[in-house]
Amino acid sequence: MTLDTWKVKGYFVNPLEVEGELYKVEGCLEAKVFVNAKETLCAMMVFNKGINMESLQEKTIKALQHLDRWSIPKQYYVVKEIPKNE
Repeated sequence: MTLDTWKVKGYFVNPLEVEGELYKVEGCLEAKVFVNAKETLCAMMVFNKGINMESLQEKTIKALQHLDRWSIPKQYYVVKEIPKNE
């Protein structure tokens, strides 16, 4: 396990790899992956103002389809700005 790898429910997840794939979603300006108190992998994302929110889920699934299932966030938050402090 390297410093840039997390253990989530027994599986190793590289948050930088997941974030890199989230940036491939059309209109994504920022992405941040984190683990909540229940050990669930979550993602916060910031999008362009003109993004079509109806197709967002489909685009996200397509961008993450080659990742292992435990590396795919289970909860997503679309926010105006990602907090810079932990």
